[in-house]
Amino acid sequence: MKLFRIPPAIPGGNAFTLIEVLISVGLLAIISVSISHAFLFLNRTAARSRIGTAALIAAQQEIDEAMAARPYTSASNIPQILRVQSEGGALDAGESWANSTTVIRPVGLMIGAAKGTPLVQGMLLRKITVVNPNLRQVDVVVGYNFRGGSNSSTYSYTSQTAFEAAYRYQVRSSTFRSPDE
Repeated sequence: MKLFRIPPAIPGGNAFTLIEVLISVGLLAIISVSISHAFLFLNRTAARSRIGTAALIAAQQEIDEAMAARPYTSASNIPQILRVQSEGGALDAGESWANSTTVIRPVGLMIGAAKGTPLVQGMLLRKITVVNPNLRQVDVVVGYNFRGGSNSSTYSYTSQTAFEAAYRYQVRSSTFRSPDE
C-alpha cells in the first residue's frame, strides 16, 4: 500500500525549468540590491538633513544671543557680544567705523545618545561689523564636514575665506542690530 504517489513528469506540463528559476532568482537579487541601495541613500540624505538642521539651529541661537543682548542703549553702552576689538574707548580721528571682530569656536552638531559626545564637530564663526556708530552687522557661519572630511576641533584660520575653504558644508545667517530705543 502506497501512501504518497509522485506523478510522472509530463513534457510541456506545469513545472518550472531550471532556466526560469535562475532568471527569477536573478531578478529578485537585482531588485533586492536596488532597494537596499535606495534605503542607504535615503538614510544618508536624512542624516545630512539632520546635521544641516542642527547647524542652522546653532547659527540661529548665536543670532538670537546677539539680538537679545541687553542693555544696548547707545554707541557708548554696547553689550560684550556686539563689541569689536578696537572699542576700548573713543575713536581716534583716523579710525573708521568699518571695523570688525571675528570669533571662531567649536560647536557639536550631532550628539551621541550614549555619552553625550559630538558625533559631528563643526565650527562656528561669528563676525561683528560696525556699519556706523549705531548699527552692528552680525554674520554667523557654521561649517562642518560629514562623511569624507576632517572633524578636527583644532583650528587656526587666518581669514574667513580659509575658514570657509576648510568645511564642505556651511550654514550662514546674518542680521543687523541697533540700539534699543
